[in-house]
Amino acid sequence: MRQLQTLTIITPCFNEELTIRECVLEVRRVMDELCPSVVYEHLIVDNASLDNTVGVLEELAQTDKRVKVIVNSRNVGASRSMLNALKFSKSQACIPFLPSDLQDPPSLIPEMIKQWEGGFNRVYGIRQNRLESRFLRKARSIYYKLLSKFSSADIPQNVGEFQLLDEAVIRQLSEVDDHYPFVRGLIAMTGAKSVGIKYDLQTRKAGDSKANLLHLLDLGMNGLLSTSKVPARIIFVFGALTSLLSIMYTVFALLFSLVDGSGAGPGINTLIVGLFFFSGVQLISVALVGEYVTAIHSQVRRGPAMFIERQINIGD
Repeated sequence: MRQLQTLTIITPCFNEELTIRECVLEVRRVMDELCPSVVYEHLIVDNASLDNTVGVLEELAQTDKRVKVIVNSRNVGASRSMLNALKFSKSQACIPFLPSDLQDPPSLIPEMIKQWEGGFNRVYGIRQNRLESRFLRKARSIYYKLLSKFSSADIPQNVGEFQLLDEAVIRQLSEVDDHYPFVRGLIAMTGAKSVGIKYDLQTRKAGDSKANLLHLLDLGMNGLLSTSKVPARIIFVFGALTSLLSIMYTVFALLFSLVDGSGAGPGINTLIVGLFFFSGVQLISVALVGEYVTAIHSQVRRGPAMFIERQINIGD
């Protein structure tokens, strides 16, 4: 049975001065008390916070060299921060995302380590009991089912980036060059030997969530487009069916007009309805194609994903 000796924990953050200190202290408590044999580093990536988050991180890093800090020059989002931070991990295993708000609890780390030592290269947390509106819970459930069913990879439901990954998986992810990565999808695509651990999602300790409705929609669309061709195929099938129905209706209307010539006049209403209906289908189709084109455009331009302004407690 293998034994974990080194672990990297990554926490992206933006304007989290009210929570980041408690996050660092809770990780320290869990690792020192429950995993004393594991040498860990807590790598925190700040996305150009506008509050005093960096000041708090500087103070924490001075008193504990295990706290390592990367300060980005601008906010590039949690996904790109995570993927870039993985390149700094030299440990046997890594947790790519531990939120500073502690909704995904550090207390689950010892069980993750136990499962890794049992032979699993990927140990993921399965979120339960979300404290949110019924509408949002239902929307998440439908989305996860669609993602799981249509994705080219096996993406478990109610699973985020709070996972413990073996260094072999980390090396594969570090080689990915993606302008807007869907990290949980990339992890699933590695096909690593996996096991899930159920846990209750905790309430946010302080501050406000940065994941508003528009942000969640953006993440959801990126997840579907980056892991599946099904959205484009659905639009194709829908367009083909509507075209077939329109042809059938045209034949029916022609035959009806031959039998009853008085039926020609009232067809104006049908024409108007059909015009707006097919215009809507075309707009939806063009919008979906635009999403794919935008993703391709962002990827092929090869601009710098981020600029690291400075690093604390990180060597060459």
